[in-house]
Amino acid sequence: MNSSFGYDQLLDSSFDITFSQSANLRGSKAVVDEAEYKRIPELRRLGLDAVCLKIFPDGSFCARPNPIAYKLLVTTKGSGWVLVNGKWQECMPGEAYLTPIGKPHAYFSKDSAEWEYVMVRIHDEGLGRKLVPFNAPTLLKVKYRSLECLVNGFLASVRESQDANRIQAWLQLLLQEFKRSCSSQGGDSIIHDAWERVSKKLAYNWRLNEIAAIAGVNREIFRRKCIEIFGRSPIDHLIHLRMVAAAQLITLSMESIESIAFKVGYTDYCSFSRAFKRVMNFTPSEYRNQQYKLTV
Repeated sequence: MNSSFGYDQLLDSSFDITFSQSANLRGSKAVVDEAEYKRIPELRRLGLDAVCLKIFPDGSFCARPNPIAYKLLVTTKGSGWVLVNGKWQECMPGEAYLTPIGKPHAYFSKDSAEWEYVMVRIHDEGLGRKLVPFNAPTLLKVKYRSLECLVNGFLASVRESQDANRIQAWLQLLLQEFKRSCSSQGGDSIIHDAWERVSKKLAYNWRLNEIAAIAGVNREIFRRKCIEIFGRSPIDHLIHLRMVAAAQLITLSMESIESIAFKVGYTDYCSFSRAFKRVMNFTPSEYRNQQYKLTV
């Protein structure tokens, strides 16, 4: 696949285009794991069409001249090339390709270079505008490890359990993390910047007054802004950040769970375990065992 296909050709096309030089595009290798609304009704209720983890085989190409859904695609390994403002740009790990409804977009993987990504497809216009607040395809820097971790956790929950409440809880966590990672931030940047500083020192015993002071607002304004942006109080958001960080460490390291608990601000293992299960719907040990199953 070469990059000669451009924006003009995409606009001239009347049909979606998907092809691959590899025979694997529609095989098991292309879609590592996927949950679609046809078999997971909780997706549709929340305004989603699909959540998936994909490997886009080398030499593959996809173009959507008139997409009927919003899409958030986050690279986790390798890289692909995406069409932004009429030019091809490389989408590296930690970058997200956000495409709004009705706006042409395209992407491809180069020969001998597989591209792995997680993706959420959204049909609900209200939700789509919140998660993809752009009028044209856009490439953004994001923190992809937590998104990858939550997508894997959700897909594992779908495979291993038909518990609607558990599946919905995972989806809500995932949507909140996508919104946090992919939002344009705008006038709320001081709130995001404050939480960015907090996330770098999760072992510290943070107090609400201290975090609000970093943002330069009083605690009540800070509390209201957190509820508006994240849908939860500052204390609940701090717990959320700690649990997502803990989930990453549990997945990516062999550290003891007690050590991980300490790193994210908990000196009492029982308190940490209760908080982790409340947010992630598994105990830390259950979560580690589940992630281990995904790798064998």
